[in-house]
Order: sequence, then structure tokens, then C-alpha cells
Amino acid sequence: MMPRPGCWDGKRIGAGGPPIETEEGWLIIYHGYDDRHIYRLGTALLDRDDPTRVLKRPSLPILSPEET
Repeated sequence: MMPRPGCWDGKRIGAGGPPIETEEGWLIIYHGYDDRHIYRLGTALLDRDDPTRVLKRPSLPILSPEET
């Protein structure tokens, strides 16, 4: 995966914990930040047979800070 310019994970992304195998594919939790260096957590679903293929990657993070 690559950062998505203009999104919450537009500047840099990094690995979270180990992938979780599901019936639909590999679920990963990752962190990223934008141009303002605000870190957030997101998820992505990778293909079970070819984990280099991203199946789903929601546009919103699952965890964001509410205060500085």
C-alpha cells in the first residue's frame, strides 16, 4: 500500500500488528498521518492468496485524536 495524497493517510503509512486471517482476506490495522502530522489508525483488507492486492481500504480512519 502507498499513502493516499489528500487523505488522512496521505503523507506516510506504517504497519500495525500482525495481519488477521479472515474468510474474506487478510485484515490489517495500520497507522498513517497527513501533512499536519496527525496520526490515525485505519484498516485494509488484503486478498488471501495475493496479499499485495488491496481489496478494501475505507476512506475514514477507525481511530482519530480529538485533542492535541
